[in-house]
Amino acid sequence: MLEGIGMMQTAITWSLTVSPKEDSQQESEEAARKYIENHLDQVMNELLKLEVCNPDVHDSALSVDLGTFPHAKVEVELLVDGVGAEAHAKGQAVLRTAIHSAGGSTPSEDWDAPSKINAVYEVLHVELAPV
Repeated sequence: MLEGIGMMQTAITWSLTVSPKEDSQQESEEAARKYIENHLDQVMNELLKLEVCNPDVHDSALSVDLGTFPHAKVEVELLVDGVGAEAHAKGQAVLRTAIHSAGGSTPSEDWDAPSKINAVYEVLHVELAPV
């Protein structure tokens, strides 16, 4: 079989919230909103970098609704080679790495992370769809 032909892929969509860490040093709501906007730009840049070194991950996309600030709603989409739990684990590792590289915190393992963490994420929903 030729490489890439017949490969199953999974489209994964995460619905999350992101908000400034409660004790972050943002001077105003406007400054905190701008921080989150810049942070999300960094997350997207990190996702694109990670696609280069993770050939199983493609087509990263990120959208945000700041209308619910200070808990901005974020959707992240990745196309991952593989199916089921394997695809989810690959995608989740890439997403968490991007968030952490951009200075964000993800639930469960790093609530006591260093003080450089100024954006906190909460997963609302994850959807996997075979492609």
